[in-house]
Amino acid sequence: MPAATSRNCAGTPRTEEHRLALPLKAISRFTRRVAPPGAELAEIALKTGFVGLGAMGVGMARNLAKAGLLQGLWNRSTDKAQALGAELGATVAADPAALAAENDVVVICVSADADVLGVVDALLPGARPGLTIIDCSTVSAG
Repeated sequence: MPAATSRNCAGTPRTEEHRLALPLKAISRFTRRVAPPGAELAEIALKTGFVGLGAMGVGMARNLAKAGLLQGLWNRSTDKAQALGAELGATVAADPAALAAENDVVVICVSADADVLGVVDALLPGARPGLTIIDCSTVSAG
């Protein structure tokens, strides 16, 4: 019996074999395999930063911390970021560019289209090759 197909966000068909569903415990073991050409691979833990500590973001950041992945935070209201940083043992970045510079992955969870675009623009000055930005905001697709 053929595998069921679905479409990804770009409309490309994919099969059930392409889906990845991991419990949070498995995510904490995510590493990046790195090595210069011709050398043996080494594994390093990914450092994750989080932007947007509203109703959804604060819970998401706590879950990343529980999984051992959260390194840094940034939020428009500094007091919120300082309090959560102290609670979770995470660094509070001075601005989004500083957060991008210190992390391999930055997760964004904000409440409006313009805010997502503003955060991405603010991350770019600190971005280096290989930075992954994940947007979890509930905003329009276009």
